[in-house]
Amino acid sequence: MVNTQSRYPATITKATLATMAARHQLPFCAHFKFSQQVVALFNMQEHPPCPAASIVLDRQQGLFMVPQSTRQLLNDFSHQSIFDFYQTRLLVRQSLHPRFVPLILGRAAYLPLAAIGHGSTDWLGLHWLLDCCQDQGAQLARFTTIEETILQFDYGAGHDLENHINWTSYYSEYLCKVLQLTAQEAGLKIQSTPAMGLMQQFSQCQCSLHRHLPQTSREVREFGQLFQDWTLQQIYDFPELQLPKKLQDQTLKIWRYALSRPHSLW
Repeated sequence: MVNTQSRYPATITKATLATMAARHQLPFCAHFKFSQQVVALFNMQEHPPCPAASIVLDRQQGLFMVPQSTRQLLNDFSHQSIFDFYQTRLLVRQSLHPRFVPLILGRAAYLPLAAIGHGSTDWLGLHWLLDCCQDQGAQLARFTTIEETILQFDYGAGHDLENHINWTSYYSEYLCKVLQLTAQEAGLKIQSTPAMGLMQQFSQCQCSLHRHLPQTSREVREFGQLFQDWTLQQIYDFPELQLPKKLQDQTLKIWRYALSRPHSLW
């Protein structure tokens, strides 16, 4: 099923992929499972000539079609992996960033090219990309892979590509720092894999975000408390509970106290 790199077009667009699919130039994989080897996920649901819901560009397996939507692929992955969208959603909530939730896998990360909402979109593995540029006039985004293939996507003028990549890098570095500090508290040391591609470039950023990563165990505990509070909030937001707004803060304090008791001897 492998479609080797030598058969890639120099520039890959959805129109190019739809034409390749119509000419039976792309293999079909019915049981593909998402992994960090994915370079890009193309959402083809708005391209009727394409017989597949998505097309995958994978470093090991090449270009191929799959029946699952990009949303299904990532949800299946998150349900079977210790890494999912939960931690990122918390950071997004704290940062008051718009509905933009990347998938963070340590120092690997996948960027959605649109607010994910309840549908599918295109996703890019930033760790497999060397360069990117946004043409706001043409409403396009172009990415160069480490194999020097150009990937081109429609990208609305209202989006700021560099800003989104910077936030994604920040979320990655933040969660890696939390993990390192947690291990340090236990007398352990984590030898992390260096960031690659655009993730490496943006990890060197000296912006206000990257200058304020966690540095102490107290900050890690604060993150843990935020994580717990947000989880509790998801519970009392269930329609079945129907908690009046004025009781929500009080309920949170009660549940927080109850959950804090096991942390102490008495």
